[in-house]
Amino acid sequence: MITIDASRMRTAPSALEEIPKEAVETYQIPDIEPNDVMFLQFTSGSTSAPKGVMVTHGSLVQRIHQCLVSFGMDSSLDAPNTKENIQNYKMTEYDQLFKNRQEISRGVRGDAVRCFSWLPMYHDTGLIGFVCTPIFFGVQVYQMSPLDFIRRPHSWLWGMTKYKTLCCAAPNFAFEVVARKMPEAVFQKLDLRHVCAFLCGAEPVRALTIKRFCEVGPPSSSSPLVVVRFCALLSFQLPVKAAVVAAASTLLGKPPDKLPDFDAPLLELGVDSMGAVEFAEDVSKALELHLEPTLIFNYPTLNDICLFLVEQLEAGSGQGGEAQGGMGAGYSAEPVAVVGAACGLPGGIDSLGAFWDLLMNYGDANSDIPWSRWAVDDYYYADLDADAKMDVREGGFVDSAEMFDASFFRIGPSEAKAMFPQQRIMLEVAYESLHSAGYTKDSLMRQHVGVFVGCCANDWYQVAAQQGPHISTYSATSSSPSILSDRILYILGIHGPSCTIDTACSSSLFAINFALHHLRDGSCVAAAAGVNLILAPSVTIAFYEGDISTLNVPPSEEADPSKLCLVSCGKAFPGVTVRIVDPDKKKEMPENKTGEVWVLSASCTRGYFNLPDKTKETFYGQCTLAKGRPSENLYLRTGDSGFIHKGELFIAGRIKDMLIVRGRNYFPQDIEEAVEDCASVRKGCIACYSLDIGGTEKLGIAAEIKIEEGFIGWLSRLRPSMKKQYDEVCREIAKAVSAKIGLPVFGCWLLKPRVLPKTSAGKVHRSCSRVLLPDNQTKVKAAVVAAASELLGKPPDKLPDFDAPLLELGVDSMGAVEFAEDVSKALELHLEPTLIFNYPTLNDICLFLVEQQPVAVVGAACGLPGGIDSLGAFWDLLMNYGDAISEIPRSRWDVDDYYYADLDADAKMDVREGGFVDSAEMFDASFFRIGPSEAKAMYPQQRIMLEVAYESLHSAGYTKDSLMRQHVGVFVGCCANDWYQVAAQQGPHISTYPATSSSPSILSNRISYILGIHGPSCTIDTACSSSLFAINLALHHLRDGSFVAATAGGVNLNQILAPSVTIAFCEVGPPFSSSPLLLSDLLWSPLLEHTQR
Repeated sequence: MITIDASRMRTAPSALEEIPKEAVETYQIPDIEPNDVMFLQFTSGSTSAPKGVMVTHGSLVQRIHQCLVSFGMDSSLDAPNTKENIQNYKMTEYDQLFKNRQEISRGVRGDAVRCFSWLPMYHDTGLIGFVCTPIFFGVQVYQMSPLDFIRRPHSWLWGMTKYKTLCCAAPNFAFEVVARKMPEAVFQKLDLRHVCAFLCGAEPVRALTIKRFCEVGPPSSSSPLVVVRFCALLSFQLPVKAAVVAAASTLLGKPPDKLPDFDAPLLELGVDSMGAVEFAEDVSKALELHLEPTLIFNYPTLNDICLFLVEQLEAGSGQGGEAQGGMGAGYSAEPVAVVGAACGLPGGIDSLGAFWDLLMNYGDANSDIPWSRWAVDDYYYADLDADAKMDVREGGFVDSAEMFDASFFRIGPSEAKAMFPQQRIMLEVAYESLHSAGYTKDSLMRQHVGVFVGCCANDWYQVAAQQGPHISTYSATSSSPSILSDRILYILGIHGPSCTIDTACSSSLFAINFALHHLRDGSCVAAAAGVNLILAPSVTIAFYEGDISTLNVPPSEEADPSKLCLVSCGKAFPGVTVRIVDPDKKKEMPENKTGEVWVLSASCTRGYFNLPDKTKETFYGQCTLAKGRPSENLYLRTGDSGFIHKGELFIAGRIKDMLIVRGRNYFPQDIEEAVEDCASVRKGCIACYSLDIGGTEKLGIAAEIKIEEGFIGWLSRLRPSMKKQYDEVCREIAKAVSAKIGLPVFGCWLLKPRVLPKTSAGKVHRSCSRVLLPDNQTKVKAAVVAAASELLGKPPDKLPDFDAPLLELGVDSMGAVEFAEDVSKALELHLEPTLIFNYPTLNDICLFLVEQQPVAVVGAACGLPGGIDSLGAFWDLLMNYGDAISEIPRSRWDVDDYYYADLDADAKMDVREGGFVDSAEMFDASFFRIGPSEAKAMYPQQRIMLEVAYESLHSAGYTKDSLMRQHVGVFVGCCANDWYQVAAQQGPHISTYPATSSSPSILSNRISYILGIHGPSCTIDTACSSSLFAINLALHHLRDGSFVAATAGGVNLNQILAPSVTIAFCEVGPPFSSSPLLLSDLLWSPLLEHTQR
């Protein structure tokens, strides 16, 4: 170590000079003040360029003493009857402590107190902790080269055993490597009984790493190794768990230590709906959040509730803000306003004002079941042992459901009479809602407004069937769910997406959620609604006859303790003040709130050499204290994010490294730790980044891969034989991050070993390693600019404004096709020729292309007319110019009863052929553990869809066991539901299963339930585009990171289980007079995943 004349350091340092011997002999120690600079210590440059820190004599002495306090120097490890410990001495008495401690060590060990280090001497802990401190206190130190540690990590602990050293320090990765790579022979010989403590620091300390290291525990250790203390709860998890435990204790009537397993569903422990409401209220009060009464139903276990609440508080807190009870993570911060609303509710409620009055006056909207619905006396029976009975006489019913102002919407009397009452009411209420927002019919015309309707009831079929067979021009549209939303668009003349969604009881919520997706994508203004009319008694009776149970699925893996633990840094040393400050508002935060760590201590240095602005910003921080008065302006802003709990400091990570994805904060080390669990990845050689994709932050990961036998050359992605291995590793990484962190991986780059740049301290240099990654946005923009230059005949620097519509610049359809082809070739994508029409400006096109996260079809299955039951058979049909059309089978209906070449005859069709799936009535019920009675009652579309969906998942490599509890979405497009008519023709029969046998929502829900998968489940009806809309919705959720995979398909036994809709279409006539009407069944189900997965 070289001491430089402090007087010269006050100006500027010069190059080191050779000092003659005479000058050394006559040298006199200058007067040195504590605030004089002793040396410059450069930062490692892990988050910015290295800067010289001016370490003063006073700050160095203070830090040396603090290093000593960290270890305690407890003498009871050598002599149990002695009590020499640094805690018993003042700082000015440390000389006496060491004198006594050295005597005890020599008496027991035969040697003085020793310490051990392999840390580089340019490292802060290596220099201050294990060079300056031992010299200052006269302690022996054994130094080992860092290269020796890298070659043989266990030599560190073996050296401490051999030389009987008292303490040492190392970064987190060293403890991880030793715990993982310790040879058994060396492990058995270790003796660390004399070690008072290990210091772990210099990088984020992982609780799981410390736990593993302590569990390794050498066989001769008499007590658990002491590294650092643990805290098993994150910043928000402690108050959350306390609130949940207290509420659960009140709910279940048991003391906190007698509560059941936190993974036990509360509803199975006897909790009723009233108890669920009280529980939610208790937790709401304790945490000052607004929680829905359905909390227990949405999050059935105490663990689920705790995790949900922590996410809510974290999402609301940001970097130290107060927790809010609004939307959770995953939603854009873009504000959305409700600008208009209308309703039609039981009890004569036809306005929001009337609804408010009902609530304020504690009114009751229930009434006896009206005779206009059904004769309640025919079905009521107090004893439910009787078949086809219900024990309820009351409910909530909308008044005058049969009334409709048809002329206002220019709908003729015949069509209005045939319309499903839900269509009529929905049309009126939707218009009222738009009108309340200030829209008129004229102002709505051709406006881009989306309509999303949730609807789960469709028993109009039964009502119509009871009135006798009647087929008219309107049969095709009168009761189709898709027309609920489509008719609103058509009547009001508005343009935009239109969709009817059936997810059973959550249909209207799903409709609103989907509307928000489109709003935040900028696709349209949206009207979202829900409608449900109970017109027939069958479903109500079925609910009373059946019982509702839950699917109990065992957990697939144990909880990961690293997700629940942070490591405490302990309490501040005497004379040191630590505050948590909101870095933006410069305001001190209370306990358990996360913010920037600020420190006031004599160990703080004078600042950065020759960088006065950065010095003032970092070393002279001033904030508003919790009591409202200003602090001193001498605080060091550490740049670390953390919080204080019970006086102890917890570090969460570096603020500069923080990733903000979907409005939530993530620290890269947590994500990188999750990736380290992948067997192919080199530990400590991972970097994650926040990627700006179209104005939205996405997660990117770069990882070095182990080179193993048979895996050489994997990096050459262009070689087909290696691409599969590359993709498998990317998928493994993405699944690990999704499972442990809950984030989707947008991009994954695999690198050969020793490519990622590192700092002098051995940490990955994230900012420098970014240059290794391809810049998607630059590549996209270059391709679009080149194609636009060719299209418009102008050089790139003369192109028009990127927000100018290309079609207004004279681009015709031929040019649009050529433009799409040029961009396709440049980016190796398949783009539709309609690219310019869908995305009219160059900016729109760039954003669309950047946001196109690649999604792969990893599995597929189908059931098509002509006996096509596999993709291979379908391909053969196409290649051989086959024909899958056949005469209408008699298993559907007798074609001779309805065929008539002249359509002037009523209730006739002029077609005899169509495309029909063979054996639609066949079903392997036992494979799916469905009883014969239920299988017989099931809508054939449910049966076939279940089989084909499973085939699709199986073709992608999934099994029933591997699917259990996986986050997989199910989206089914379906627009045919004439099973009601078939069932009605077989006579009245009400059993346990009508509620589920023909409900469209069960098409998707049954797949999720039977296969035990978790994730959104939705049936969509947009008429002929239903399956396309289902795929579109699946892609939305995949790219939002809602789940890791989705099965999206369509099913349609084409209104040809019964002839009525076909006859109606024939009466209306085909869209072109020369085109015959074609009937065709359809059943298909592709499985989608991110290509990174």
